Amino acid sequence: MNYICDTRDTAPALNVVNVKAEDELKAGDVVAINKLVEDDENREVYEATMPAAGDIRYAIIVNQGFEELEDGRRPEGQPNFTSFTFKAGTILHAVILGYAPIPFVIAENQIDGTAEVGKFLAPKAGQHKLAVVDAKADLATLAIEKAGVEIPMGGMFGMGVEKATYATIL
Repeated sequence: MNYICDTRDTAPALNVVNVKAEDELKAGDVVAINKLVEDDENREVYEATMPAAGDIRYAIIVNQGFEELEDGRRPEGQPNFTSFTFKAGTILHAVILGYAPIPFVIAENQIDGTAEVGKFLAPKAGQHKLAVVDAKADLATLAIEKAGVEIPMGGMFGMGVEKATYATIL
């Protein structure tokens, strides 16, 4: 399974944050970022928690580079970094949902429901996946622009694809 989530344009630096995973995460997972990790003099790493009722600030985990591997090794050959999952305690890059119209490509396996043009994606309490909703929910809502986009993933004879959705923060 491939986990794809990345911006289709450069995200403003103010919207890119570092988060510390409380459980296993993958690209496309949505986390609540309500407070900073409680370490001495920490000014930039947020606790990435499971979204819950009452949360108002969310971020989405984006695909990381190979330098993010926990054990310091670089994969040999031509690894598929979209299949990586990140262990609890890992510091990851995420993009804040809201505050700027940032376009994303998100694998459909990271979306709860069937993505359709005219619908929206929003965080849902109790899960890391974005949920398909009929109306704009709040500041962290994304508008679906295109669904069912096939992203080439290589594989045997280069024939593998992953279905994805294009969505933009409103």
